[in-house]
Amino acid sequence: MKNKTLILLAIVPLAGFSLQANAAIIPLTNQYNVAFSPIKQASGSYKLSFQVTNLTQSMGASTGLDGFLVGVPHTAVVSGVVVPPPHTVAPGASWTMTRETNVADPTEDWIVFWGNGTPSVYPINTTASFSLITSSIIPANEPYEAITYWGAMVPSESYSASAGVNYSTLTATAPAPVGAVPEPASLGLLGLSGLALLASRRRSH
Repeated sequence: MKNKTLILLAIVPLAGFSLQANAAIIPLTNQYNVAFSPIKQASGSYKLSFQVTNLTQSMGASTGLDGFLVGVPHTAVVSGVVVPPPHTVAPGASWTMTRETNVADPTEDWIVFWGNGTPSVYPINTTASFSLITSSIIPANEPYEAITYWGAMVPSESYSASAGVNYSTLTATAPAPVGAVPEPASLGLLGLSGLALLASRRRSH
């Protein structure tokens, strides 16, 4: 079983984390299909729903979608969080949510969803659903990241290594509604911070 410590920090990787030479933030294209639905609430806040379908990210058993991150303004009030069930029901398997400061941009936070235990991982042709209600948000500007857990497998794409296991971080922004102007400059800062979060994770099997 894998365990995690979720501490968002660090432009400098923590001891024991080795950033591979080919590690990079990868644009999210056809690896996952992310169906994004922002619904404005009567209070003026937004309910953000994400249906994340794994299209290509798996190399054998217990590899696939293991994390999902949504960027929100630091001042936003977040409520109504819904996490998916583990892909396979097993003792200790679950998905959890934390809120972490984005050290690359203090005006932004990450809402961090992680799978706990390898049975939580969503393989190819499966879908995980995430949602939350947040205030002070422009849906078109919000980034998100999908994290693939490879275990000891070495993928052909760029990846990062932590405690002897490999991950890929795939980054995109929520689609812009008609007439909205997205802010792509914020994506790079949030992507860098998301990789720093990945660097701080510790797993054991």
